Amino acid sequence: MRETKAPGRPKSISVVLTAEANQRLSDAAKKAGRSRQLEAMLRMHDHLKKFPEINGDYWEITSMTENSEM
Repeated sequence: MRETKAPGRPKSISVVLTAEANQRLSDAAKKAGRSRQLEAMLRMHDHLKKFPEINGDYWEITSMTENSEM
């Protein structure tokens, strides 16, 4: 199926977060004075610029412990 929207137009997605990731997103957004949606968008864009590919153990990425933080 071909994309009917013009390229470059914003797209919306839904994501599943752990309770801890959800709380961290809320805390970061509040501290920065931004909405959760804007905070998530900025962080996604930043991450995709820095890490165009993810290889390896996905469990390590989704496990939010002090040792796995960047």
